[in-house]
Amino acid sequence: MTRTLDVYLHDRLAGELEQADSGDLTFTYAAEYLDAAPHGISLSLPLEAATHSGNAAKAFFSGLLPEQSVRARLARCLGLSEKSLCLARGGRW
Repeated sequence: MTRTLDVYLHDRLAGELEQADSGDLTFTYAAEYLDAAPHGISLSLPLEAATHSGNAAKAFFSGLLPEQSVRARLARCLGLSEKSLCLARGGRW
């Protein structure tokens, strides 16, 4: 089962992040964002209609997660397991 997460930049829907059962990530910009945005959400994910996958998507989104000790505190505060926040390490949402 593919899991999907809407990705926002400020208050605008930028696109959709998907995680396959295998743990692989893909990111696709929303059509409205492509039409109106002046730039992509990252230099590694250029503003284009093509789906971004592999290392580019994984590296960018894993970089948004806090480091180990902060991630553990965040998980406790949210009442989640730390594994719930391990997207970057090949975990699942």
